[in-house]
Amino acid sequence: MLSVYRHHNIITLLGFCDEMSEKILVYDYVSNKSLDLHLNNNDLTWVRRLTICIGAARGLAYLHNPANTHQRVLHRDIKSSNVLLDENWNAKIADFGLSKFGPANQQYTFIVSNNVGGTIGYCDPLYLESGVTNKGVRCLLFWCSVV
Repeated sequence: MLSVYRHHNIITLLGFCDEMSEKILVYDYVSNKSLDLHLNNNDLTWVRRLTICIGAARGLAYLHNPANTHQRVLHRDIKSSNVLLDENWNAKIADFGLSKFGPANQQYTFIVSNNVGGTIGYCDPLYLESGVTNKGVRCLLFWCSVV
């Protein structure tokens, strides 16, 4: 399903293998690995941090407001280890294992789940409490972790 989503700030699924007990996903190579490995690095300037945040926000905006007939995607686990960095330090959102899909043609999409997904400490507190999220859910905790 995610192979139809193409955006500069979303990791590209190149291929997969599903044979017998082997399940392998093949993605673009990202030479700078994940953002969490660089947060305590003094070489990660404020300008670069801001550029990474803007890139991740653009990727999320694309997932929340897809073009054409793609379904809306709510990632549900945005955190620094799920933002990968290519050789030019461009943010690439990855790890869609907890994602939920919703219709693209509605102004508001609410996802209700008995199994609240995400990593504690990065989730919206209201989502943790109610199990209800929408495309406008706050990403403040992620952005604060970057700065």
